[in-house]
Amino acid sequence: MTVNLLQSIRMVTLSHRGFSRQLLLAAAVGLLAGCSFFSPKPDLARNFVLRAMPSKISPAPPPDPTLTLVVYPVEVADYLNRPQMVTLLQGSQVNFDEYDRWAEPMGSGFSRVLAQDIALLADSTHVAAFPLSPGFSREFEVYTQVLQFDGVSGGNVTLRVSWRITGLGGKPNYTVHDTSFTRKAEIGTDPVNGYVDALNGLVGDLAREIVSAVPAARAAKAAQTTAGS
Repeated sequence: MTVNLLQSIRMVTLSHRGFSRQLLLAAAVGLLAGCSFFSPKPDLARNFVLRAMPSKISPAPPPDPTLTLVVYPVEVADYLNRPQMVTLLQGSQVNFDEYDRWAEPMGSGFSRVLAQDIALLADSTHVAAFPLSPGFSREFEVYTQVLQFDGVSGGNVTLRVSWRITGLGGKPNYTVHDTSFTRKAEIGTDPVNGYVDALNGLVGDLAREIVSAVPAARAAKAAQTTAGS
């Protein structure tokens, strides 16, 4: 009877050891799975910036190397003020793309490129985007409100904008415009790059219109100066 009892105890012990090994194995597998679950996932997002035109667009306005002008921060519609790239869907629907994003705030990028394009088209080294370097003097200021800056990937892309050329401090207004521009986004090897290129072109179209309006702004300034004297 004593022998049978010892054998029973031994069997229970071996069974317990086997269960412990299985438990440890299951815990190890769970730990590895947990590490995989909590490990950083690769960032699949692509980041884009608006870029100035590489050369003058045709037809270009007459050069104006004496132009001194400041582009003040561009106001953009709230739906555009986000890192996700915005494209149009059917009707009034828009898509916010989580994987194709802007690397800088839309207003900042638009202001920077607009100033660069104006400087290129006018052949002027005295065009800047706000904030200004100390001692920077200017003849005119440009204020811009972007109402629409989107479109269909592989289709039409539109910029709808209100802008004005003013004197120092934002007044008086010398010219005020509400305009829109449309371009076709090329599909190419990457539709998103084609879409961004079309947006870049629209900023260039706006810059061309602003440079073309400078003579009228100078005439309005002269007329107001004469009337006030």
